[in-house]
Amino acid sequence: SGGGVGAIVGVEGKTGAMFEPSKFFHICPRTAFRGPHKVCVNIKEGACRKIICARCYPLLQEGEAAKDAEEFECSHCRGTCPARAQCF
Repeated sequence: SGGGVGAIVGVEGKTGAMFEPSKFFHICPRTAFRGPHKVCVNIKEGACRKIICARCYPLLQEGEAAKDAEEFECSHCRGTCPARAQCF
């Protein structure tokens, strides 16, 4: 699953490798250990580790669709990050 609450856990990729999500949210300065979040679906490929908190879903203009989607592709992978995103 791409979402969670509380501690961040690794995701097993298609090759069986474990990929660890970021410990910080991509859009806001909050740490990932607080509250609901989504992990980018591209973590399964080892291509992205970004996570987005529930408070930032509306900023991405995805609202309920992103919150309810089983697989979530982050704004960084789509090239649509807001100016305050932590794109490093």
